[in-house]
Amino acid sequence: MKFDDVLAILNDVPDYQVFLTVDELKASTHRLANRYPNSVEILPIGHSRQGDPIETIKIGNGPRQALLFAMPHPNEPIGSMMLEYLSLRLAEDDALRESLGYTWYLVKCIDPDGTRLNEDWFKGPFSLENYARHYYRPPACLPASGVDLSHRLQDSPLSRPAARNAGADGSDRAGAA
Repeated sequence: MKFDDVLAILNDVPDYQVFLTVDELKASTHRLANRYPNSVEILPIGHSRQGDPIETIKIGNGPRQALLFAMPHPNEPIGSMMLEYLSLRLAEDDALRESLGYTWYLVKCIDPDGTRLNEDWFKGPFSLENYARHYYRPPACLPASGVDLSHRLQDSPLSRPAARNAGADGSDRAGAA
C-alpha cells in the first residue's frame, strides 16, 4: 500500500459530529453483517459484569490475525469511531482487505457498562461542564469478577504476615479475636 492510498482512505473518513452509543454501535455492527454476509461475521466473546453481550466482528480471512478493540477506557469513545469506519471500509473494499492480508477481529466497545455511564455527553454539547457532569472512569485497580490477583502480592511487603495483620493505627492485630 502506498502513502497516497493511505491518504485517500483518511480523506474518506466521515466528519463525525457526535459519538455513537453502545446500542448504536451494536446496531451498526449487525447492519454491517447483514449487508456483507460473505465477509463479515459477528462472534460472541463474552459478557460485561451487567450481562451485556460483548461481540467481535470478524472481517476477511487473511493469513495474519489482527485484534483491535475500543473503549478500554469508557470515557474515550474516539477509538470506537475509528473502528466504526474501519469495519465499514474493510467490509466494502475487497481489494483493500485482500491487499492487507489480515483476518480482522474488531471489538467496537469492550466495556459497555462503563460506556453507558458516559453516554450522556456523547451527543453534546461538547463543553467541560457537560463532560464533567457525565464523566465516568472505572477505578484502575478493580479486577474483573473471578480474577485472582493474589499472585501480585507474593513478593510485596504486603504479603508478610505482620503487614497483613496490621491495624489502621499500625498496631499488630495478629492476636486479636
